[in-house]
Amino acid sequence: RVIEFRTHRDIKDLTASAAYEHLHSRGELGQLDSYYLWALRKLDARPGRSLLDVSCGIGRVIDLAVERGIIAHGIDISLEAVRQGSSRSGGRFLQGDAQRLPFGDESFDYVLNLGSIEHYEQPAIGIAEMARVVRREGLVGILVPNAYSLLHTLYVWRNGTVFDDSQPIQRYATRHEWVKLIEANDLTIVATVRYNLATPSTAKERRWILSRPAKLARLLLANVLPMDLADCF
Repeated sequence: RVIEFRTHRDIKDLTASAAYEHLHSRGELGQLDSYYLWALRKLDARPGRSLLDVSCGIGRVIDLAVERGIIAHGIDISLEAVRQGSSRSGGRFLQGDAQRLPFGDESFDYVLNLGSIEHYEQPAIGIAEMARVVRREGLVGILVPNAYSLLHTLYVWRNGTVFDDSQPIQRYATRHEWVKLIEANDLTIVATVRYNLATPSTAKERRWILSRPAKLARLLLANVLPMDLADCF
């Protein structure tokens, strides 16, 4: 019941690591700070605690976590992303595979994975690895895409195909399918929240949103759409 496909774009013949080197060198995978701040708030990450961001990209979560007194680590398959992050951030970065995390059991208070497990060759292994490295009383925050979000449904209606975000592998599923996958791999769901678009956190972000009517409409709908029409969970 999971929609799965491989991209037809210019990275289709590259290995996963080479594809992400290419994407990060072009700066294609970043998000607004409000997105990362939303994730840290939902995780209720506290100062003095340890956090691992799995598939951290250039590490903007790491920057924001360190600013809040969190001991932050990031790991990403892309050496380019790790280079950019470690040259700027006060966090700790490693280049490595999310499906083979180079950390001991119960190493972190919090683990984050934002819009990434749907791109892994073996998502189940990636989830099990996060479950392994989080402490027994810790929290894991995972963001995944909804196959039948309002925006995705409109996209399919207009284009006759699912949205390809240009990463090597893409998967979409319903909320219940994601829950089954996560709980089958050593994690217990304690809360499910919807994500459409976070409230802008700076004047620059507010100007950016106001200049884009479609984004503004998404923001206005963010808290009124039913859970199962949300962009992500």
